[in-house]
Amino acid sequence: MRTIPNLLSRLPARLALYVFLEAVGLQVIVVNVKNAGPAIFDENGLIEWIQFGLMIAAGSVFLWTWRQNSDYPSALLMCGTFSFVAALRELDHFSEILLFEDAYKYVSALFIVLALYRLGRERRRLQKDIERFMKQPAFLILGFGLFLTVLLAQILGQAELWQALIQTSSGRSAKRFLEETLETGGYLILFFGSIEVFIQSTQKGNRS
Repeated sequence: MRTIPNLLSRLPARLALYVFLEAVGLQVIVVNVKNAGPAIFDENGLIEWIQFGLMIAAGSVFLWTWRQNSDYPSALLMCGTFSFVAALRELDHFSEILLFEDAYKYVSALFIVLALYRLGRERRRLQKDIERFMKQPAFLILGFGLFLTVLLAQILGQAELWQALIQTSSGRSAKRFLEETLETGGYLILFFGSIEVFIQSTQKGNRS
């Protein structure tokens, strides 16, 4: 019974598990598109709720670890803030229905201001925290997730690109599929990165 926990205590095994779960997640999206069509990518659709849930979960893990971690708390606070802002962005239309137009921007700004205030109080150690954090294996996982979500999905999700490639109405559907799938894959990797941060922090705490 202890074989699996012992195996998952090793980074290579966890990375293999993350890759497997990422592949399963992407396949689930493909299956849902085949069954339900592109409607799952609509505003407040299934995919946006999944993205919202992943970022809320990642942000919660980051902030939980932030309270327990003494090596790079400022870096974890930044990661947690980014996660919650990303979650709010994914459900921007829903927040506008409940509150008012562009409501998510004001709530996001509040998160950012509070985080900057806290980071400003710790600005002397901020650079050292980031340097320590960049040496962690989880940083590479998070960096790849950010690359998919912030860079690749936005570049390949440009409407003009797909209008030039597919000069029919199906171009918009292809654009939505690729952009949202890349974003979801990136968010899933960011969630795995938050789990890895927690595991590494816990393991270090147990050794000390």
